[in-house]
Amino acid sequence: MKKNLLIFFLLFLSHLHAEPWDLSGEWTGYVTQNQGIRNIYFCKLYLEQFGNQVQGGSYFEFFDDKSIFVTFALKGEIKKNVLIYQEIKVLEDYIPPKYKYEISGWCIKSANLTISETQDSLILRGNWTGEPNTGWGYCSPGYFYVSKPKPHKQNNSINPITQTIKTDSQNQTQKPNNEFVLPQSIHKGDKFIIPNIQFKPSTSELLPESFPILDKLVSYMKSRPELKIKIVGHTDIGKDPQYNQTLSQSRADAVKSYLIQRDIHPSRIQTEGKGNTEPIADNNTSEGRAQNRRVEIIVLE
Repeated sequence: MKKNLLIFFLLFLSHLHAEPWDLSGEWTGYVTQNQGIRNIYFCKLYLEQFGNQVQGGSYFEFFDDKSIFVTFALKGEIKKNVLIYQEIKVLEDYIPPKYKYEISGWCIKSANLTISETQDSLILRGNWTGEPNTGWGYCSPGYFYVSKPKPHKQNNSINPITQTIKTDSQNQTQKPNNEFVLPQSIHKGDKFIIPNIQFKPSTSELLPESFPILDKLVSYMKSRPELKIKIVGHTDIGKDPQYNQTLSQSRADAVKSYLIQRDIHPSRIQTEGKGNTEPIADNNTSEGRAQNRRVEIIVLE
């Protein structure tokens, strides 16, 4: 009797300490740094989880030059909804000679990354600090964001009804409640708003909240290798027309860069900035201005 009670108690304890998160797999995102010749880096993590322990590797590269990269071995520990993340050592890296006087080495990072989830993704995010792997210099801290898709479950109860916004010449389709599902049948000239694409104010820096939506577009384009699109940026009434046009173009280019970093070939993507020339709502209200600040895709073929 006592033996059975002991076994039951141990099983009960193991259940209490079971980790609710499954962090194993590939994560993608970015890392920022407060100072340096580059302020944002593309990032991939490859994690294996054993109970509350995590090990694996990380990979970082320049957004505008994929030849500049570094890989690390890493380890971590999960405590409730936080991954205590630690890079151990540099495994491989490359810095071109032209940067030798500007980049002394790489930062070996430590971070407490909060684990969260959306309907479709798991997210790791948090601030990091680091020490230079060369043993000298200073590593400016920064911000860490990566995500990975959750396994999809078929749910036949989901209502597929979409909201359609009429324009002068074409329809634009947008899913409510942060959903973004392109239809199975699309045609040349179709136009869609990509919902909830957010940028740091007055810049073309994508915010992390945009990544899950853009990852859906990446998956869709990978499933349709013949698809070519144009990404069109729009602003609200904002500042002067030239400023708005430049900002909208750079935001469209930022979305294109994100897709390219996820292996969508550049030849499949065009960009255009329309500034504030094509509003779809009243610029005299905050709600209207929020609708006018948008990113669209147009099907080219």
